[in-house]
Amino acid sequence: MMMMLRSVASSSISHDYGDALSKCILFFEGQRSGKLPSSQRMTWRKDSALRDGSDIGIDLVGGYYDAGDNVKFNFPMAFTTTMLAWSILEFGNHMGSELQHATEAVKWGTDYFLKATSVPGKVVAQVGEPYGDHNCWERPEDMDTARTSYVVNTTSPGSEVSAEIAAALAASSMIFKNIDNRYSQVLLKRASQVFQFADQHRGSYNESIGPAVCPFYCDFSGFMDDLIWGAAWLYKATNTEYYLKYVLDNIHYLENVPQSNDPIYVGGSFEEFGWDSKHAGINVLLSGLLKNTQNSSNTFVQYADKFVCSVLPESHSKNVYFSPGGLLFKDGGSNTQRTTAISFLLLVYSRHLISSQNRAIQCENNVVVTPSRLVQFAKGQVDYLLGSNPIKMSYMVGYGRNFPRKIHHRGSTCPSIDKRRRKIKCHDGDVFFYSKYPNFNQLTGAIVGGPDIKDQYNDTRIDFVHSEPTTYINAPFVGVLAFFKEKGRQNAFQLLTVAWYLSRDLLVDLVGGYYDAGDNIKFSFPMAFTTTMLAWSILEFGNHMGSELQHATEAVKWGTDYFLKATSVPGKVVAQVGEPYGDHNCWERPEDMDTARTSYVLNTTNPGSEVSAEIAAALAASSMVFKNIDNRYSQVLLKRASQVVLQVFQFADQHRLSYNESVGPAVCPFYCDFSGFMNDPIYEGGSFAEFGWDSKHTGVNVLLSRLLMNTQNSNNPFVQYADKYVCSVLPESPSNSVSFSPGGLLFKEGGSNTQHTTAASFLLLVYSLYLTRSNNRAIHCGNNVVVTPSRLVQFAKGQVDYLLGSNPIKMSYMVGYGRNFPRKIHHRGSTLPSIDKCRRQIKCHDGDVFFYSKYPNPNQLTGAIVGSQPRI
Repeated sequence: MMMMLRSVASSSISHDYGDALSKCILFFEGQRSGKLPSSQRMTWRKDSALRDGSDIGIDLVGGYYDAGDNVKFNFPMAFTTTMLAWSILEFGNHMGSELQHATEAVKWGTDYFLKATSVPGKVVAQVGEPYGDHNCWERPEDMDTARTSYVVNTTSPGSEVSAEIAAALAASSMIFKNIDNRYSQVLLKRASQVFQFADQHRGSYNESIGPAVCPFYCDFSGFMDDLIWGAAWLYKATNTEYYLKYVLDNIHYLENVPQSNDPIYVGGSFEEFGWDSKHAGINVLLSGLLKNTQNSSNTFVQYADKFVCSVLPESHSKNVYFSPGGLLFKDGGSNTQRTTAISFLLLVYSRHLISSQNRAIQCENNVVVTPSRLVQFAKGQVDYLLGSNPIKMSYMVGYGRNFPRKIHHRGSTCPSIDKRRRKIKCHDGDVFFYSKYPNFNQLTGAIVGGPDIKDQYNDTRIDFVHSEPTTYINAPFVGVLAFFKEKGRQNAFQLLTVAWYLSRDLLVDLVGGYYDAGDNIKFSFPMAFTTTMLAWSILEFGNHMGSELQHATEAVKWGTDYFLKATSVPGKVVAQVGEPYGDHNCWERPEDMDTARTSYVLNTTNPGSEVSAEIAAALAASSMVFKNIDNRYSQVLLKRASQVVLQVFQFADQHRLSYNESVGPAVCPFYCDFSGFMNDPIYEGGSFAEFGWDSKHTGVNVLLSRLLMNTQNSNNPFVQYADKYVCSVLPESPSNSVSFSPGGLLFKEGGSNTQHTTAASFLLLVYSLYLTRSNNRAIHCGNNVVVTPSRLVQFAKGQVDYLLGSNPIKMSYMVGYGRNFPRKIHHRGSTLPSIDKCRRQIKCHDGDVFFYSKYPNPNQLTGAIVGSQPRI
């Protein structure tokens, strides 16, 4: 049923994302300028640039050095601060104890920017004369090059740097709102003032400051993207309509093709995001802020979707390159800045898609991109940077065993003051720059520019394009690593609001149950529906099963035994066992699986009404199956089902919330509840014509039409809707809402079509029984179409016969039935040789050779019904 997710740069190496996150944040302490605090953890760094701003009479001590030099470039520094703040806003609740350090990293930036914008009508754009600085190789603690302050003002404006500072202050204000509200208000007020300055005095700092910023951090995309970016963050921070109107009134500057006579729009693209171009970031940010218009008519959504299609390797409209090992490349230097920024945007956008009913993106040539694909792609990029690449090199200093030792960084290269107290002057450091030995000081957490397009990396300081770290490489990676961090009771694939508990915390035996499809995950929602339907099948047609009744009953009991375990702790319901992304990335037998068997648990603060209620239904239905077989067991099931009315069902009803929210990406996009949970116990979606593991609408109507047999007439609302359902599926009905293949197979929207075929056939047969018992009542569908109970039986038989081989290609869609049936089904256990044939463990990607094999599966999964052929 579900696609096997495969990483671009796949590897069986597991990574400690929590450790990587700690190091990634620690890096910023190595980039600090100014008077260092007593809490400084990177102790080889000392105070530096303590007279910054003295040339213009403003205290400009503090802030960050951007990369391996000793200049404070405020444009990329502000972007760094914005991205650190955004990382916390999106993924801060995954950071654990590192959240404090991340917040401190933001405040080190905002404290400086309050100084840099302290004089009305002026914004400091840079501190440090770059040419003299770049000509020297000296520690920041020793630097004696000119610390010139470059200022933009009303006559020499710099809209891009000013607007980015405004964005940084606005984004950061939200972080401190519940920590230090006074400080938060100071940041927000200053953000508004700086934005007004940037907008009212438009112009690029390329012209105002010129060679002080070019060629180092020229603004190539124009300043309108920065103004819109700043307005978007102010809208997010204030919810003031003025800023939204500003965005909407000016967004056309970014959408239109640039004209040679356009004085504002210089360049950029919806595909770009980084310290210069904010285009993709604007679209992703606004698509989240305008959730009520998260659809194809929303301009921001359209361009965010196009951005996604521009970066994924399977997309026909991609505009990036990939190394043989799978690393994303875009034109320009310091490539990993694009890897980390794009990965961050994709993870954020995956959340927006999930919150928009798990919407998928349609790229060209029928390429469909799900939220989970964005997560998988980002994970592949992250893992590559952490060492899952052809040369097994971690590009984060201090992470893993093999990482860059000769990075292009002055402070790291030269011996610290602790080791050499005498001053190292401008060219005294050249001997260290050209040294063949590793740097004296480890700049832990620094991510360098990365390998070349052929996955090769030369560990040398001379090659600054590949060996120099920057703050804006690390900043978005903080959020990315927080998302994937797996520590204690937190899971790599939680999306922010998820709370769950591991079975080892509960001390619950969760052995048993069913894998839902061709993977090795136990999804309780569809498993409970499966158990309910098995029980209903026995209750309705068990007397026709003969000797198979025992096997059918055993199949029910295999499910109910598991659900008794899954509901054994009062106030808690196990919604799933198995971390799905890791599982779907591997092709291995269930007997061998070594992916995380995480247990996802619902409770009173993180409920899941739909899965809890479906388990209640399964237990109740099954209790009737065992009533005359094992009355004690039947009573156990019924009592537990009653507790799922008084405890679990009350838990589902009194603590109303979808498990989409509580468990998030652990179940979405795999088994999201799209129909709302009220059909499982406030009706939110679905239709009288729907029935399956998600939507129970038709099943409710058919079931209750039988239970209320004495009102089996047109005034019974359950009968009315059951009748409408019948009319919605029969081909002769003028109100039918399904499609049929040329050979007659029923089709409904959505994947794995035979689930709709089998469920519809079952309901029609059951309803035919009820109609027969109700004086053989017929259904009137309009236009003189009259449907008798026998017509329902005839229709169901046609669907059954089609699945068993009576179709245009004479294919049985049940494995092992007939002569012509599927031999290469999508099923891990069936695809791989059994333990009887191959006793050695088949690890995660060892099974890929069998997945891609042209030969039939070695093990026949007899009775399996596949999803069937496409409609055409």
